[in-house]
Amino acid sequence: MGGVSEALSKLKATVKPGGIILIEEGYIPDDGKRDNIRFNADVYYPLQHWMALFKEAGLDLAETASGHSEGELDSDSGMAAIIARADELIVKHPDKRAIFEGYVRNQQNEYADIDDSLVCVTWVLRNGGL
Repeated sequence: MGGVSEALSKLKATVKPGGIILIEEGYIPDDGKRDNIRFNADVYYPLQHWMALFKEAGLDLAETASGHSEGELDSDSGMAAIIARADELIVKHPDKRAIFEGYVRNQQNEYADIDDSLVCVTWVLRNGGL
């Protein structure tokens, strides 16, 4: 299984020179917050690391669209919907209860990370050419 560098290289290969790639991701604003990450801490990088990966792949950062502003992301209703659906699935598939409950826990942790420790962003990357 490849990492981010390999994924960026493969994406670049699918786009003509000057073409656009959009990546929606979260990054750690400073390494001090890494210890606060609850869900998949190993997949989030500091901003500087992302910039180095883009440069290494030959992708130019054309634009950055910041993630949600405080109050725009309604994580309470989002989590309520996830929990309700998981409860429905548990009733239908009680033998899979642990899977659905684990998914809910992961989503709760991810929402908490977005609220507390990550900056959500959409990067507009341009294929810099050859």
